[in-house]
Amino acid sequence: MPRNVLPAHFITQKYLYTNLPIPLSIDYVLLDLRDSWQEQADVRWLYELRNVQRQVEARPNLHLVDVEDGLLLYARQGTPLDARAVVEYGVLPAGTARQNLSLGYGIRVAAISILPKPGAGRTPTCPIRLTTFSTVDARTNVDISARCILQFGGKGTEIEHYASKFQPLGQGIWPIERWETGRFYADDFLISVPAELSNQSFTITFNTAALNP
Repeated sequence: MPRNVLPAHFITQKYLYTNLPIPLSIDYVLLDLRDSWQEQADVRWLYELRNVQRQVEARPNLHLVDVEDGLLLYARQGTPLDARAVVEYGVLPAGTARQNLSLGYGIRVAAISILPKPGAGRTPTCPIRLTTFSTVDARTNVDISARCILQFGGKGTEIEHYASKFQPLGQGIWPIERWETGRFYADDFLISVPAELSNQSFTITFNTAALNP
């Protein structure tokens, strides 16, 4: 299957719902780990979806074949994707800004990369893609989600905050329990900000929420 090509059924429902257990006859599963498709005040929906994902991955006839921006495709056919190779780095990539931001649970953001932003004024909003490279101080079985928050303004100007949606660390495909010390694990956070702010400086913070008991 070519990269970035995801098969899909076209349906007339406003929302899709996943019910357990997963049918034995299923041929593929498409999971969206970034959008609840409904307004949710917490990450309970993501916790429930992770349970679905674990059942999918426990099925020997289904394997991960593609991932892009929080969309995960599992299928009977197709070449299995090497999830570890997608997420893990032995050294920090050149050009990343070194950081030491604690996310709690013994997890730290060691570096950040921000893609060039399009010029202001082209559209009402400007998407910012911020990539973190995180590491663990020790092996752990914690499973957490995180969101990135950008703060604009301050020092006499109005403060504005814009945030990504909560998402599992490890891009949802390489859980923290598999992370090794001395290695780095990439996550992409997408944040939409008004175009007029696209060339202004901002500060970066993170919120986290546990996804296992």
